[in-house]
Amino acid sequence: MFDYYTSTFGGKLRKILLPAATIGSIILSTLVSVPAAQAADDLVASGILRDSSGNAVEAGQEVSLLAWPRAETQKNAKTGEKLKLNVVATSVTDDKGRFSLTVNDDRAVKLATSENGHVDFSISSSARNGESYWYSFDKKLASEVGESAEVARQNLQSRQKTRFLDLAPLTSAGSAAPAVPSDVASESLALKAAANCTSAKVQTYAPRWVTVGASFALGPSYYTTANFKMTASASSSIGIGVSPTGSFGSFSASGERTVSVSSENNYGTVNQGHKKTYQTQFVFAKYHVRCLTNPTTGVWTDKYEVRPESHFGGTQKVDTSITPAKNYCSEIAAESSITRTDNNAITWTGGAATQSDIGINLSAKTGYSTSASLTYSSLDRRQYCGSHAGPGQANPGHIMLGDLV
Repeated sequence: MFDYYTSTFGGKLRKILLPAATIGSIILSTLVSVPAAQAADDLVASGILRDSSGNAVEAGQEVSLLAWPRAETQKNAKTGEKLKLNVVATSVTDDKGRFSLTVNDDRAVKLATSENGHVDFSISSSARNGESYWYSFDKKLASEVGESAEVARQNLQSRQKTRFLDLAPLTSAGSAAPAVPSDVASESLALKAAANCTSAKVQTYAPRWVTVGASFALGPSYYTTANFKMTASASSSIGIGVSPTGSFGSFSASGERTVSVSSENNYGTVNQGHKKTYQTQFVFAKYHVRCLTNPTTGVWTDKYEVRPESHFGGTQKVDTSITPAKNYCSEIAAESSITRTDNNAITWTGGAATQSDIGINLSAKTGYSTSASLTYSSLDRRQYCGSHAGPGQANPGHIMLGDLV
């Protein structure tokens, strides 16, 4: 039902599984530490652009970083209401197609910063052959009021990392989607990535279930229990869908956005052997984004985004067919319990049930933290395992209990 990947810690690569054919696809997306010479809070993203054949684009292609209005403004926007996206950084590709985006408009970024310190960004670019690029994500740029010194330190550390992206152009049925007719798109047109972009909310969908956690007690596992819970400050990274037309079935994954839950969700105790996912509902909205890609000729490009907007609420426990491998095992003593509160959890590539709205399910990930935790307890000795690393290490993948063999 779901695929997953393991995250990374300390600046190493993380592999992401995505649908093979994507619109505004990410061929590879990683989170890497910024080299010491470049480390700065205002370095937001870097990466490489590839054409529809997979080759790096030529040098000199302009790339823009756009800041969306605050999350609260997006949530409260009425259908048809226009929201301006401000250009806060620009870059040009080098001879290997690489770019780096450093904020040059602090005021616009400050105005775009939501109450939880996050800013919604989009990366936009248009090639001379008409291929168009678009990828959206959010980044925390400010500390929350009242957070502890340790949390503030972790947030600062996070802000001193930049997202590295390997991006392909927006495509339709596996081919490039030209922004302008080929006879107009010529070398003489110095195409601008996003001289002016506006968005308008065109639809708000009914709440959809999103996977935010999982627990596994493999085998009979008698006298064991599992409990997953989230506090009102917990947040999930949920995927974004992008399309050049907005029609059903034309969307593919292209980015993610952090959304906080608005209530405490305690999923109760699950006893003995089981394989469960835990879900809550979020609201998604569709936006029509128009960018003036060439001010001289008045050429515009259109794209549509479906993005998570807010937590709706509710809890649901669902049986899953996934049986994770017990690759890295320790054990849990009889009459003891372990609570995991500090790792990057699994990303479920189909964890957001948006299939009926846009034709694909989007990804979802909730990290175990002081606001989202998984507790296992057992009256007998059990295996305590991770699928991709030790269950107490930074990125264990699935965490599970199993009968001793």
